Order: sequence, then C-alpha cells, then structure tokens
Amino acid sequence: MSNYLTVQEVKDRMDRTVAALYNDDGSPNDDWIADDIETVEGVINAHLAVRYATPVQSGADLGLLRGLGLDLIMEVAYRRKPSANVPDALQQAADRARQLLQQIAKGELSLGAAANPETKSAVQGSIVVEGNDPQMTREKLKGF
Repeated sequence: MSNYLTVQEVKDRMDRTVAALYNDDGSPNDDWIADDIETVEGVINAHLAVRYATPVQSGADLGLLRGLGLDLIMEVAYRRKPSANVPDALQQAADRARQLLQQIAKGELSLGAAANPETKSAVQGSIVVEGNDPQMTREKLKGF
C-alpha cells in the first residue's frame, strides 16, 4: 500500500519517454509502477525514520513527501532499462530530493510531523557497564 504516491500520480507526471520505460504491450504496467513506488517510499521512510514515526501521515507533510517521491521515482524508472540514461534535469531533481531527505534525517529541516517516540536526542550522562574485574590494571602494567 502506498503512503505518499499513487500509481495515477506517477502516470500523470510521466512524459512519453518515462511511459515507454513502464510500457507493457502498449500501456504502462501498473504493477511495475507500484513496485517502484514501494522502492521509493522505502527510501523516503528510511530517511524519515531517524526522526519521525513512519509513514508520516499529516497532510502538510504529505505534499512535500509526494513531491520528493515523484522526483525520485522518475530516476528509478530510468534504472529499469540499463540502456536508458537519466536526463540531467531528472537526475538533478532526484539528487536534490535525496539531499532534502538527508537534511530532514539530520534534523536540519523539520517536517513538523510528530517525532518518532523512540528517537533519542543528544545523550547526556554516563554509561554504566557491569562485568568482570579488569585483568590489566595500572598497577599490573607498571614497568611495561
């Protein structure tokens, strides 16, 4: 199930060249498009899961994620055929989408969505580790 993109949205964004990459006997194959949507949404969620509960579900954020997903899926479409080269404009858009996702993951950009409850902020304090007594202490190592 797609969270950020639909097959129809991808079809609406396609030009003839991209449609030909999904061509299955004269018309775009919806299953192939759905597979690529799943791939792209996996990439998006992998970045977002660092800071947010995924999939993100608030309305304002979905518009941004839909746009980033559409930029990424155009690149993925070209990867379906080894002989196809991604046009520069599409490659730049996909690179920019990845850059924005990385900024969101680092906390440089905020979606405004609910934070992932398991996300930890900067850890402060100390860590206590229990175990056997140390074998190599300062006293035993004197003279080495």
